[in-house]
Amino acid sequence: MDLYIKSIDSVITIEEPDGALCRDANDMEAGEGDKYMCYECIKEPDIKSKEVQDAFGCAVPIWLKLYLHRAKYRRLRLSV
Repeated sequence: MDLYIKSIDSVITIEEPDGALCRDANDMEAGEGDKYMCYECIKEPDIKSKEVQDAFGCAVPIWLKLYLHRAKYRRLRLSV
């Protein structure tokens, strides 16, 4: 699905999240789940690509930050 983003005057392609992704995002701290959801659902531009991350000045790849957050919350949920 294409989505027009007025603030950047551009169209991005997104994918509908599945239930597991929604549950993971919902279990995260306020704001972190939203970032994670966006990261996983935006397909174009490919924000997981090093080229795109370099263009936005990401020193640590976004996917690594989000992976670590997701792993942390899964461990917390399993320990309860």
